[in-house]
Amino acid sequence: FARDIGEIGKTGSTQYLEASRAFKIESAGLDIWGTEDSFRFVYLPLQGDGSLTVRLREFNALNSWSKTGLMIRSGLEPESENAALLLNGDGDLSFQYREFFGSDTNQASVPFATTGPVFLKISRTGMLISAYSSFDGDNWSLIRERKVALSEVAYIGMALSSSSKNRIATASFDRVESTGEILNYLPSKTAEAAPDSDNLFEINDLHARDIGNVSQSGSIQYFEEKGQYLLEATTDDIWGEEDQLRYAYIQASGNLEIIARVNSIER
Repeated sequence: FARDIGEIGKTGSTQYLEASRAFKIESAGLDIWGTEDSFRFVYLPLQGDGSLTVRLREFNALNSWSKTGLMIRSGLEPESENAALLLNGDGDLSFQYREFFGSDTNQASVPFATTGPVFLKISRTGMLISAYSSFDGDNWSLIRERKVALSEVAYIGMALSSSSKNRIATASFDRVESTGEILNYLPSKTAEAAPDSDNLFEINDLHARDIGNVSQSGSIQYFEEKGQYLLEATTDDIWGEEDQLRYAYIQASGNLEIIARVNSIER
């Protein structure tokens, strides 16, 4: 799942590059700080204890105040309780947290700086949030631990804020690994029922993947201000014994209908 959180002047984007198994994130966003956040979040719903490990491959910061890294938060509101392990535009690492909904963010800086790829890990065990870093993905250093009361189902993922409402920073992550019970739906709102209908839905969050032997990985972007999805694919056909396609989908049980308008097709 991916979305902009908080006040964003320019909608961000997320691409999954299947050939390199990397996520490329573009985002504006004023900051991950204060009483509410403004950033792009690529996340998984985590029930109970678990962890997320990534390698931050590249960070094209807008300035020293740009931030990217890992975060776990109670909700998707800008004011939600959270804990995060973030790298700024100068290569300095910090652990920060918001203990209560809408309260100020606290920060614990650490003696760490890097200009190259770095592995990051954040985990939850009960109320205890632990943050780690590593240069090789095998030997880990504990950065900070803090008890933060998050909801039973929390949201854990990669965060990026450029420190500008309208200008973009970019970050790419690979070697993404998770532990714990990861849900394949949003517990609070996977889909909203349309008025006067029991089985008509407006889809807000989609999974996406390439299916079949594709020559080049596809992508999906969501433009929040327009409520539009843009799919790109390099495939042969949906036909015969095997299909080749880019597939954006949501998992569901029972009966439902999906209605979408095709705005354009470019070849």
